[in-house]
Amino acid sequence: MINNPPKTDDLGLWLEWLETLHLKNIDLSLERIKQVATRLALNSLPCPVITVGGTNGKGSTVAALEAIYLRGGYRVGAYTSPHLLRFNERIRINGQQVSDQVLLSAFKQIEDHRGEVTLTFFEYTTLAGLLLFKQMDLDIVLLEVGLGGRLDAVNIIDSDVAIVTSIDFDHTEWLGDTREKIAFEKAGIFKHKKIAICGDFNPPASLLTVAASQECQLYCQGRDFYYEPDQNGKNGRWFFMNEHSSEAVFYLPTPQLAFQNISTALMAYHCLSKHFPVNPLEINLAISEVKVEGRFECIRENPTVIVDVAHNPAAARMLSEQIQIKLSSYNNILAVFSALTDKDIVNIVRAVSKQITKWYIAPVSTLRRCEPDDLYNQVQQGGDVNIHVFDTITEAYSQALLSCGERDCILVFGSFYTVAEVLKSKWRL
Repeated sequence: MINNPPKTDDLGLWLEWLETLHLKNIDLSLERIKQVATRLALNSLPCPVITVGGTNGKGSTVAALEAIYLRGGYRVGAYTSPHLLRFNERIRINGQQVSDQVLLSAFKQIEDHRGEVTLTFFEYTTLAGLLLFKQMDLDIVLLEVGLGGRLDAVNIIDSDVAIVTSIDFDHTEWLGDTREKIAFEKAGIFKHKKIAICGDFNPPASLLTVAASQECQLYCQGRDFYYEPDQNGKNGRWFFMNEHSSEAVFYLPTPQLAFQNISTALMAYHCLSKHFPVNPLEINLAISEVKVEGRFECIRENPTVIVDVAHNPAAARMLSEQIQIKLSSYNNILAVFSALTDKDIVNIVRAVSKQITKWYIAPVSTLRRCEPDDLYNQVQQGGDVNIHVFDTITEAYSQALLSCGERDCILVFGSFYTVAEVLKSKWRL
């Protein structure tokens, strides 16, 4: 463990140093971060806060809300994770990533108050985001949960609206091996007598119990609000239901993000609309324009290359639906795939195996990578035999490009690391 921070203003060196501060990379506890937050007067923010948790859809929901409020002319802070290419992606103010110098200034202020308290990388960088948001004259702040919710670093802030987008299996070693256990951890972001929103169509009883115990005003997708796509599945309507009837509040244009996440974001907007109104035309523009890098994103044509950060079975099932809707005209889909060793690789592969013609697999460049032999065995167990193994993602991707026919498509997925390595590749464009 290296105790002294870097003496240079090099963000990369500071980020490397932050990785050494605590013995564990993940240490779910709020005690240490609360100590430092108190010293920095960061136990609350001077503007309304929306916290977004859930298994999948967190980033898309934050992005949708950010786009809506920016279209309304509000000053917005957004904190998300992980990043794809640059750490700065994690902290945005008015839609813009903060600069290296702004980040370094926040890190140094934290270091002046941290003392002997050790913090994980995520805890330290969460404090940096909160510190920057408090120093800006913001109208609203959006916080994305890192892992779980109840003991996640962002949960030191009492939010005005708390969202759980979906509940499914991921990080089971930390959150539990049933949907009930996972939902209990994620519902830990619900605050006493505040607004709670669940974007999952089938919320576990544990989530409902937590909301009731906290006396939250709970809105559930399918019960209190829902979306209705039109016949071609492109446009739609968003409904809010009161005690007597439902009414169409928004007519939705074709979104680039999943309707389920757009619908959840609209419920949060609707709850705060008296204080933060936005013209419906601006909302439609925000919905039609907003996208999140690495979420079913086309990064190249001729051949078509799609990247998606789907990294658990539920996300892979959603990816399968996107493949069916948007890629069915291609003769073959070639998958460039890798995943971390703690993921349910077999069921990720199984969700899309019938739609993939060939697999080009390789380990990603991180300590949590799945090694080639194990990766091969799990992809094969997931239902595929046409598998080609490479030493690196770059090699796998370049070979997929060489093998891709005129009416074929390449799909890169499995983890943020897989997508990031392709985005960095010289063959991106």
